Amino acid sequence: MLLYQRTYSRRKGLALVLMIIPAILIRNWIVYRGVETEGLVAFALAILLNFLFWWLIGRYNPVREDSGIKVLGLDD
Repeated sequence: MLLYQRTYSRRKGLALVLMIIPAILIRNWIVYRGVETEGLVAFALAILLNFLFWWLIGRYNPVREDSGIKVLGLDD
């Protein structure tokens, strides 16, 4: 979820698709091990921590397309 928050707006669709595969694998592992309650608690904590990150840091430091970083030594 943090990856999705800090992704450029043009690339959010690709980030979402790439996050679906690990999400399915984690869900299948949780069901296989029979730890659904712990999985729901972990998911709720992840949502809460991502919201806190966005609220405290992400709103004031948005993702920019042009960061202004210049590489020294390359004269193009």
